[in-house]
Amino acid sequence: MPDKEKYFIFSTSTTEMDMEKMKLLGANEVIVPAVTTGRRITSYVLHPPSPAMSGFLDLVAYGEKSSVDIVEITISEKSELAGKTIAIQDLKRKQEQT
Repeated sequence: MPDKEKYFIFSTSTTEMDMEKMKLLGANEVIVPAVTTGRRITSYVLHPPSPAMSGFLDLVAYGEKSSVDIVEITISEKSELAGKTIAIQDLKRKQEQT
């Protein structure tokens, strides 16, 4: 069995039943293309996107090349940033100064 702590294992499957089998075999993440596509279409139907926003989200979500990077950071409860918005912190200006 692969070490799930050392390696992050992606897999695909054709059905949700097979997805569970792949997880039992050691996959961290299993992608079922039909399910992913169905969810995306449902999302478009229920929440029609604007053309500009749709294009941006496709760039970010589906790994196409872009000049945008989205990262996740953890802010400690003791940090001066805790409980504040990015706008209030003026992070872009501060980053340009460093």
